Amino acid sequence: MERATTLLRDARDLSRASRGVPRRAVVAVGVIVVAAVALSTPGFLTGDNLLNLSQVLPVLGLVTLGQMLVMVGGNLDFSVGATAALSFLLVAEIAPGHGVLLALGVVLASALAIGAVNAALVVGRGVTAFVATLGTSIAINGAMTAITRGVFPGALPDSVRRISSWHVGPISGSFLVLILGWVLVLVLLRSTTFGRQLYATGYSEKAARY
Repeated sequence: MERATTLLRDARDLSRASRGVPRRAVVAVGVIVVAAVALSTPGFLTGDNLLNLSQVLPVLGLVTLGQMLVMVGGNLDFSVGATAALSFLLVAEIAPGHGVLLALGVVLASALAIGAVNAALVVGRGVTAFVATLGTSIAINGAMTAITRGVFPGALPDSVRRISSWHVGPISGSFLVLILGWVLVLVLLRSTTFGRQLYATGYSEKAARY
């Protein structure tokens, strides 16, 4: 018990000591990348292009938030890309004939099922997360290829396109959803017992059991 308490205290101290360095490095790299792209592409910083980016990038940003939670816990999930692709496929298949709400419900159910399979393999059977999620990703991609024969079923309906294209002034609604997701994840990690347990698990799984 005493050793577990020491490990948890060391994890908190390490997190506080190194908290500022990665952030400054990420910000610096981001500024350099944006500056380089802006100098090499004259139209990059135009209003239309920035609005377009704010509509497209939040999808990747939301997937990244989920991956970040897995990484905080000390693992990697290689099935997120395949799960996202499956979600797009399900919406394109279901929404035109049955409505957006049913399509979103099926997407959420399928994502939960994939997560449950990964959890059963990693936690229940002790399979390494790398192997389990990579195998899940291969299975999902194989199933999608068998169903679609490599051809996307068609364009998304207008009702789905309107969800992703709405904006508040110059700010894309999708970008606002990403900001909301970022705030919720930040609160989850910093202000809840689950967040503290996740940090502890990432540092030392044995210590987190106490």
